[in-house]
Amino acid sequence: MNGDAICRACTPGKFKASAHNGACQPCGTGTYSEAAADACSNCPAGKFSATSEAVSQDTCTVCEAGKYSQAAAPACSECPEGKFSATLGATSIEYCTSCDPGTYSVTKAAISDATCIECSVGKFSDVPGATSASTCGVCSADAGYYCPWGSNTSKGRPCESGYRCSGDTEDRIECVTGTHASAGSSTCTVCVPGTFADKQAPSCTKCPEDTSVCDAIGLERPGVKEGFWRADAESRR
Repeated sequence: MNGDAICRACTPGKFKASAHNGACQPCGTGTYSEAAADACSNCPAGKFSATSEAVSQDTCTVCEAGKYSQAAAPACSECPEGKFSATLGATSIEYCTSCDPGTYSVTKAAISDATCIECSVGKFSDVPGATSASTCGVCSADAGYYCPWGSNTSKGRPCESGYRCSGDTEDRIECVTGTHASAGSSTCTVCVPGTFADKQAPSCTKCPEDTSVCDAIGLERPGVKEGFWRADAESRR
């Protein structure tokens, strides 16, 4: 024997950074190597590997929706509460979208805004990405306004026509038959004689000539006068 050392290549999944004698070192999680490697290769961002001594990039698995990773990750990080992501293989937390103001989420690794819960009626939140119902504060809406589910301002929004809104934390209330309200109203107004209204009416309708009685206030749809016939579903019952 001449005493010369025999050099052997490191096996896949291991590496050796220098030429001196010594054992090949195993690649850690989030990395891999082929044979004769002087360094381990990183799994790319958006993937992970929990396997030590991995022998190829095939062991790097794509992060699921609701998660993300940087390079050489042993596991994917979850989008935090108040956020969600539908992206496969996300490479940073920037892919995690905040829940809209007026909502909050207590779910980690959420994959859609379906986990964003709306603030209840009479409450609001102007905070994006909120993580608790305590973020929803009490509304202070003016008369003619209300805070519906998912409100993002304490002043709410104008009451829709056919409803009345008393303001503060109260929900809208529909106008009953014989009354009406235009948008932004705090009260429902009774229809005057000669007019009528169904419920949720934006205005009163003038009674047609074929009606039997239409001389009172607050009338709902009047009946048909004797000797007349009206071609609608109501009159054929």
